[in-house]
Amino acid sequence: MRELEKIVPDLELCKLIPDEYFKDSVCVWFNEFENDDGWGVHVRGKLSPGELKEQPNCPAPTLAEVMEAIENIPWNSRIAVDFVTCRADWNKKWRIHNGRAGVYGECNSATAALKLWLYLNGIEVNDV
Repeated sequence: MRELEKIVPDLELCKLIPDEYFKDSVCVWFNEFENDDGWGVHVRGKLSPGELKEQPNCPAPTLAEVMEAIENIPWNSRIAVDFVTCRADWNKKWRIHNGRAGVYGECNSATAALKLWLYLNGIEVNDV
């Protein structure tokens, strides 16, 4: 499932998502072996409810899911959201920020968006 890992935020960032958010995310970080090497991204619908209850997991929201969640944040909290693309070593990198403070992510678009979502929800994000 390595291809799915390219379209969702990093595992460490997803672990910061409070339990009540992104419960229905299409993808999920799932740990089959309950060790640090067992984590991978899976499609939620392909895992049984029993597997999700028994094994460590956390949501792995896509860019579309995070942007929808940002749209649901009251306007006075989010001001404005801008995407700026730049290139570094010919790889596409993303930066996302609101009008008040820069929350930049030199990472995939879903990771950058989730950093902003966490910031707007008052969750401190160190550079993960």
